[in-house]
Amino acid sequence: MNVLNLQLQRNNFTLIQAKSAISFISKIKLYKQNLGRKEFCQFPSMKSISHVFTEYDLRAYCAHLQQLSDDFQTRFKDLMELNIPDWVKKPSVCKPEEQNIDLQKDIVELQCDEEGKMIFENEGLHEMWLHCSVKFSLLWNEAMLFFIIFPSSYLMKKVFSAVNQVFTKSRN
Repeated sequence: MNVLNLQLQRNNFTLIQAKSAISFISKIKLYKQNLGRKEFCQFPSMKSISHVFTEYDLRAYCAHLQQLSDDFQTRFKDLMELNIPDWVKKPSVCKPEEQNIDLQKDIVELQCDEEGKMIFENEGLHEMWLHCSVKFSLLWNEAMLFFIIFPSSYLMKKVFSAVNQVFTKSRN
């Protein structure tokens, strides 16, 4: 949970990264199944005292994990349902013919852009899109929506607080 929280609070964290971070929801389901089978590998502190747990205890822990999973699914529903096109995430391996017809030509050109490929390999997806934003403006106009850097309310509050502090200082 702490790892997820820290991931969601990173600077320059995008919707694409946020969608990957919520894989924790799937892990909770796995943990619940394993705990229900008395497999404690994900809970090492419980493993050492597993002999004291009753069936009632295990059902209670599994119910708690189920509630946690349900809460996360409610909280991150929009993010879980967000469909990020393959050409945005993996432009070099997507099939242009399976994409929007208006974007196909530009996707083929992007796939042949050697400089863009080098930037993707060395600096990552975000930097590649920033580099290609002018050359492939039609694609960028669609892709940039997924690079919003405020996917969590924490980041919004952090930025709002910083801006508010600047305005407060300028008044004094």
